[in-house]
Amino acid sequence: DVNAMIEANTTMTTQLLPVEEAKKTGATAPFDEKYGDIVRVVTLNDRSKEFCGGTHVSATGAIGVFVIVSEESIASGTRRLVIQTATKAYEKLKQREQAFAQVRDTLKASSFSEVSDRLKAILHDQSTLKLELQHSQEQLGQLIAQQFILQLKANNSTQLMVYEPLMTRPLLLKVIDVIKASVPQCLLVLVGKEKDSYPLAIYVSPGLPYQASNLMKTFASTLGGSGGGKPDLALGAAKNIDRLQEGFASIK
Repeated sequence: DVNAMIEANTTMTTQLLPVEEAKKTGATAPFDEKYGDIVRVVTLNDRSKEFCGGTHVSATGAIGVFVIVSEESIASGTRRLVIQTATKAYEKLKQREQAFAQVRDTLKASSFSEVSDRLKAILHDQSTLKLELQHSQEQLGQLIAQQFILQLKANNSTQLMVYEPLMTRPLLLKVIDVIKASVPQCLLVLVGKEKDSYPLAIYVSPGLPYQASNLMKTFASTLGGSGGGKPDLALGAAKNIDRLQEGFASIK
């Protein structure tokens, strides 16, 4: 809309009027500024009539180009537009064009119009890979859990304390869900690996005389980490597991 007004090259008119007479013309006073007895009234056709003490072009065409650089909130219900005009606006448009050209070249698109299609294809592939990864994680969780269930049965035990680097935090929870569905009463202390930290999880079946949250405080503290949770399930994290066996011993 602003650029259309610039292209129309509409002449701006200014008048110096007594403030009360200026108000009668319908001129508005932006930002509730204070004015003296004589005010300057700037008019742009039927689009704008305002009190103003600032500098103005004589015609809109002198602005050349209008580009919005940024837009932000500066107070409740108040937003700020930062704009550039003339040569600076042209330079901003060229910068954006160059940036878009880099995106086009990175995507190996033959034209700007093809960029959108390439991006949609990439996002679709990412979504497909994410679903495949989730399915693989589900399968991995099932396999790890079944291995632990067999271990519990082979040892005729209801307690399992183990470190498995394949387990991320989501996998820890998945493994616990699978095990507790097959083993009615159990105490599980599981440690996994996630980048540069070690997620911790402790599960206590209802009816056992232990509190998972209390156990986690002791366990995580021994490993130099922290954690907490509920009586049946507590989660934590540690930066190193050099004292892992000592941590397991503290639980026992």
